[in-house]
Amino acid sequence: MSNHTFELGKLITKKEGRDATHIAIAPVVSVDKNLYPGQKVGLREGSLTKVTAFTDSFIGVVDPFLKNNVKMGEEFWLFLYPNSQVG
Repeated sequence: MSNHTFELGKLITKKEGRDATHIAIAPVVSVDKNLYPGQKVGLREGSLTKVTAFTDSFIGVVDPFLKNNVKMGEEFWLFLYPNSQVG
């Protein structure tokens, strides 16, 4: 494992090798009819577990590795943005 730090969400500007990282995830439920893998979402007002794409406060993305869209009421992993704060 490398001793340097790297930042997800930014372009690579120098020579880099392979590495591994931990990404914060949280189990959440869709309140929208249809969310697609990798779509930006945020918390529904007043909830820490219900997410929507209809917000100005995005905190992460729908599990980008899903093979199908997420329907209303389905639970999935939310991949949180680096340094995001929830709650």
